[in-house]
Amino acid sequence: MALWLSSVFGGEAGNVTYACSIELKAKAENIHAQRRMAAELANGAPVCLRQTDTYFNASAGALKLRKCGDGNAELLHYRRSDSLGPKQVVCIRAPVNDPVWMKTALGSALGIRGVVGGARRVFRTDAYRISLDTVDGLGDFIRIDVPLRNGMGPLEGVTIADGLMRALAIRENQWTRGSYLDLLVPATANTG
Repeated sequence: MALWLSSVFGGEAGNVTYACSIELKAKAENIHAQRRMAAELANGAPVCLRQTDTYFNASAGALKLRKCGDGNAELLHYRRSDSLGPKQVVCIRAPVNDPVWMKTALGSALGIRGVVGGARRVFRTDAYRISLDTVDGLGDFIRIDVPLRNGMGPLEGVTIADGLMRALAIRENQWTRGSYLDLLVPATANTG
């Protein structure tokens, strides 16, 4: 219970990070224009990553191992609703020193649901992150993430996300639900 409460309010324990945020994911209709808009909103140049997410079977939420092209890896467990539009996400992140063995161990214990690869361009400010994702087999997406920090409540996070949707020309008919794996393989969706 203490771990869950820490994750709701944000915090760290060693190298493990607990965070709560408001997230919105949408299909990008004009990724080049939205990239320019995101750059105007950001505090600096974007961080560009190539990443591969391996999803494991989980009894609650989603569990995935993320390997980045720079050699870094992390294990993420998160919970969010499967609704369209801005939603609250609770996430636990832990760095992984040996992703090959971690994938082997978790795959053996839990089973692998699937693997998703893609490129991510992350634009940041102190208050939010905008990610432009090109997902293998799916195409282009835009993701808004508003961390709930310093006593910020979910309604304030949704208000910020709504403003960013307007600034990035995201319409409601572009919203998506679930993970990229859920979109690739709808029959295996588990609302992670």
